Amino acid sequence: MTIRIRIRKLCLNGFGIGYHEGKTVFVPNAIPGDLIEVEVTQTKTAILYAQPKAICEPAPQRISPECEAFAHPGHCGGCDWLMLPYAEQLRVKHELFAEVIVQSGFRCPIPDVSPSPTRRHYRNRSYLPVTQTDKGITFGMYERWSHRVVPHQTCQLHPPLFDEIGRAVMAWAEKAKVKPYNELTHTGDLRHLGFRISTEDGSVLLILVTRTARLPFSNLLIKSLCDRFPQITGIIRNINRQPGNTILGREDKLLWGKDYLHDRILNISLRVHYRSFLQVNGGSAARMYEHIGSLIGRNDTVIDAYCGIGSITLTVAGSANQVTGIEEVAEAVDDARINATANHITNASFLCATVADALPALIRSKRFNTIIFDPPRKGLEPGIIESIDPTQITRIIYVSCQPMTLIRDLKLLRERGYELQQIRLFDMFPQTWHTEAVALLHSGRLQP
Repeated sequence: MTIRIRIRKLCLNGFGIGYHEGKTVFVPNAIPGDLIEVEVTQTKTAILYAQPKAICEPAPQRISPECEAFAHPGHCGGCDWLMLPYAEQLRVKHELFAEVIVQSGFRCPIPDVSPSPTRRHYRNRSYLPVTQTDKGITFGMYERWSHRVVPHQTCQLHPPLFDEIGRAVMAWAEKAKVKPYNELTHTGDLRHLGFRISTEDGSVLLILVTRTARLPFSNLLIKSLCDRFPQITGIIRNINRQPGNTILGREDKLLWGKDYLHDRILNISLRVHYRSFLQVNGGSAARMYEHIGSLIGRNDTVIDAYCGIGSITLTVAGSANQVTGIEEVAEAVDDARINATANHITNASFLCATVADALPALIRSKRFNTIIFDPPRKGLEPGIIESIDPTQITRIIYVSCQPMTLIRDLKLLRERGYELQQIRLFDMFPQTWHTEAVALLHSGRLQP
């Protein structure tokens, strides 16, 4: 069914919202003011999901997305709001987040979103799926809500260098007759191209994710890439033998150079293993870490849960008495310990363990009064929240990129006796609907 609607507002997940015969219509790549012709793809009782076919009358504020993949019929899932001016993106992000907070029954100050210093090509890490097309082997990003790959020439989110290297790898794959992975049949070999870049010196890691250990003419690939791209300082092959869409496997082999690079956030030098987590937007991460450090006092003893390579741990160590990080990825813990030594930080230590296993014992030790949580999108496990003693842990700083899991955990923490004091928003992901939030909670034992 094809209908014509006027988009009235934006919502979480980046959709534009319009109305048709009493039903709410959700449309991607649409902004308020657009008069748009859409194809209805899914019908529910009071909701329609639709794909845009033609913009009959563009909104006055609509701008050119400057990306051929964004206008692709399959709609690349990398960006949501390339057609929306950046100032309006920030305004909408604040409005949507504040609305969720208020509807959930919380009352606290939410200042305007802290803007990203870099609005395009800001990502320091990308994993791009590889696929076969009529024109040959290529790579790109997944179409929204699917695993169909949408190719692109120059992505607006990561550095153009990633795409240049990617095209060189594709040329090698064609000549070497390396087949791309087929998720449905579990055949083919080359699954993903991974990239990591240092914002400090521009060095790049290339990760080739394959289904098997076979990689023909790899020495020829290494030589040609290193001759053409001197920024590459490491080439790693990650082997993922399992079916499905998980990106990285457990096996890896260093083909050339190093499997880590060095970066810097604020005044902290960081060694980053290719497997380790680091915020994808270094400029916004610096602003966020600076804010987190301002919430810590000289006498505070801090647990940094899900600490990764210690980027938060080490940046707040200068404000705290003592900081202990918890991380389950062994390579990240190795990086964290090396980073502490390299930065001459002596009041930070790290545990290689899951948060669920390590946190209860640390709390029972009665040595800590503050916890920083920076969990995955799924948020905290209920058992973790239940282990927190508000008589000991009087302050919680919760970092989240997923508003609904944040709200869920804030409610559970409220039941444990914590009061939400403030939320600060940081634009870690320009051109998308996502926002990074830092929530500050106090127990009744501490007067803010």
